[in-house]
Amino acid sequence: MASRAAGYCYSTRMKRTALLLFWCLLLPACKNAVRSDINLTAPQVQQERRDTVHGKEIWLAIAPLETAAQIGNGNVHAHYFEDGTTILVLQANVSLAPSGETYVAWLRNTSGAIVRLGAVQTVAKDARHHGNFEEKRDLRGYRELLLTLETNAAAETPGLVQATAVLQEPKNRL
Repeated sequence: MASRAAGYCYSTRMKRTALLLFWCLLLPACKNAVRSDINLTAPQVQQERRDTVHGKEIWLAIAPLETAAQIGNGNVHAHYFEDGTTILVLQANVSLAPSGETYVAWLRNTSGAIVRLGAVQTVAKDARHHGNFEEKRDLRGYRELLLTLETNAAAETPGLVQATAVLQEPKNRL
């Protein structure tokens, strides 16, 4: 019994020694592989964003979509380009609209003026809705997005608001 325990201790010591030797050889090799020319604290340079049709992006704003009674979620981002075009992209995860009704997106400015963007679509006939809206005018002053449920897809004024988002420019944009 004693020889068995001694053999076990000898085997364990050999494993430990081999592991220690492995680490002693590995660490110096890793030291040579570390690059010293990378500066992780270097400031990032802002890159110019360009669209092939509309040119240079002048302005960007983003926002999470907040739904009434926490029934869904989503996001919205708006872009303004040097040719005077505003593009707004909306992604909303909300329940399917009841039969005969549709979701419509609107923008509202601080003085209460409203711009109708259009109907929001669901291709898969489930909670995933999207809207890609392009306006040939400057809508940077319209920061509040409203998502309403309308019985008339061509409604001229917003109905019951289902979700909202307040567009804000990102602070640290690269």
